[in-house]
Amino acid sequence: MEGIEEMQVSESAKTIYAHYQHQGGVTTDSRKVKEGAIFFGLSGEHVNGGIYAQEVLNKGAALAVTDMEALASSPRVVVVPDVRRTLAEVAWLHRQTLRCPILGVTGTNGKTTTKELLRTVLATHYKVSATEGNFNNDIGVPLTLLAIPPDCEFAIIEMGANHPGEIATLCEIAEPTHGLITSVGAAHLEGFGSIEGVAKTKSELFAFLKEHDAVTFVREDDVQIANVATQLHLGCLAIPYSLTAYKMSTRTEADGTLSYSLEVNKRAYNGRTQLVGAFNAINILAALHVGYYFNVPIDEGIQAIAAYSPQLNRSQLVEGRRNKLVADCYNANPTSMRLAIDSFMEIPSPSHRLLILGEMKELGTLSVDAHRAIQEQVASFSGIEVWYVGKNWERREGALFFNDVTDCARHIALIHYANSLILLKGSHSVGLEQLIDAL
Repeated sequence: MEGIEEMQVSESAKTIYAHYQHQGGVTTDSRKVKEGAIFFGLSGEHVNGGIYAQEVLNKGAALAVTDMEALASSPRVVVVPDVRRTLAEVAWLHRQTLRCPILGVTGTNGKTTTKELLRTVLATHYKVSATEGNFNNDIGVPLTLLAIPPDCEFAIIEMGANHPGEIATLCEIAEPTHGLITSVGAAHLEGFGSIEGVAKTKSELFAFLKEHDAVTFVREDDVQIANVATQLHLGCLAIPYSLTAYKMSTRTEADGTLSYSLEVNKRAYNGRTQLVGAFNAINILAALHVGYYFNVPIDEGIQAIAAYSPQLNRSQLVEGRRNKLVADCYNANPTSMRLAIDSFMEIPSPSHRLLILGEMKELGTLSVDAHRAIQEQVASFSGIEVWYVGKNWERREGALFFNDVTDCARHIALIHYANSLILLKGSHSVGLEQLIDAL
């Protein structure tokens, strides 16, 4: 889908937006339609959402938007050539009414956690609206924009991508006034081809901001991000930050959670979190750095982060039925997998350790080497048990292998695993979160 220009907004989109302004509420899920909402019937792999048009209207929807010509004569149905495109146009129209700062957040690892920490810190001083969950694609970003109320004082838009050009498109819709790239690493390589391809796509956020004389928060200790900033000649538009600049250090507490210290203007600060893993230090720092730029005192940001409780199996410490779990199974790539394992091994534990590792998806030609490298890393540790879930792992002695999470769950049901510290890490599609209740 191409970027949105004002001249290209269709009359249908303008009509739909007028209804939105009067009624409010947008959804793409026929099960979640509320009175007065506008339903966008998107076409999926298996079904065209337009087939639910009459159902949602019966539930009280104000309009149903579809590409199904057969429904053109139905009252309150708007037929358009491309429902996704129309959704983006309507979101762009809403964007033109917003006057608050809009921060775009993208990156290979940490963007959702960083977004949540940013929300937490900025909410101490502003009325904040932010992406829910990981609604960060060409459907999620428009829905996020349309959920921003007129009185919003700060908006945070998470932006994800699988292919080159996607971030640029999302920027044309969301028109961020500020931006941040959390990291650049090996992920979605089937679409990007290489880490350089990842960096180029993520840099589309900075390129948009440069073109519009907007502010970028540049992580200087990520080589790829620093190179992007240099190549784009961001100059005074860049507000740099790094662990070194803030003299930030971390430690793992006895309960497995992360603590940290840093220095701002020669004053030392200490903070606690409910997060697991030293790799979250840069995510914490990004939130404090941006908050400080927007006049949130460091000590207030630190207090807010201490109260933040991670959700959705991201760096989350969970008390299972019989075990203590580190649930970090929302996503995985070679970098996040390696860091998660290293951090897990730093948690003080007198009990038995178990790694349950799901395969990493969308790595293309690097998949074999990437999985082998993780297995070599695991082999460097002694005294731990390892289970591998998925078909991309290399069979080795001393570990258990399961074709999928269902096979793994059957094994857990037979042995009633107990009194262990367990890491669950893998790509979301593997479904390792299904094991949590059993453990």
